Amino acid sequence: MTEKEVFELNGRSYRWSGDVWLDAQTYVSPPGVIQQELNGRYGHLVGVKTAVSRKPTSTPSSSAGKGIQKTIGPIIFGFVRYRYAETQDFVHRDEIAQHLLDHPEASAFLQQAYAQTDQKMTFEHYVGNQVDWLSANMEDPSRSEFNDLSEKGEMADGKKGFRPRAW
Repeated sequence: MTEKEVFELNGRSYRWSGDVWLDAQTYVSPPGVIQQELNGRYGHLVGVKTAVSRKPTSTPSSSAGKGIQKTIGPIIFGFVRYRYAETQDFVHRDEIAQHLLDHPEASAFLQQAYAQTDQKMTFEHYVGNQVDWLSANMEDPSRSEFNDLSEKGEMADGKKGFRPRAW
């Protein structure tokens, strides 16, 4: 095994560099959960000795959703405010999902969360579902800390759009 070999996980490429996994494009070490997955799948090829572990028990969806909401919620609402200021129109759910995919912090966080799922859908679909989850929980004051920041409406294609709530 050479350090030039590339290994794929969730659509991203990684290299083993002596004692750590690195993103093949950015040369940045991925989050711990990604490194664990790489060790589990490819560790035997690069000489990593891993302990056998079970997949973590899943947390209730509301607490998992709140963790995701606390991380990506401010990113989403910042983007909605920015785009609304440019267009004076609702920001489409798909545009928000694409912004999360393009946003380094949000994408890295969501890749960690996605790695802990059964991965029955693509990562892109998973990210869109996170936008939908936040949308579905915006009006429930016990579940969303952002319900007073944004309002939603239905777009022409039946999907949701968002804009800042009038002050």
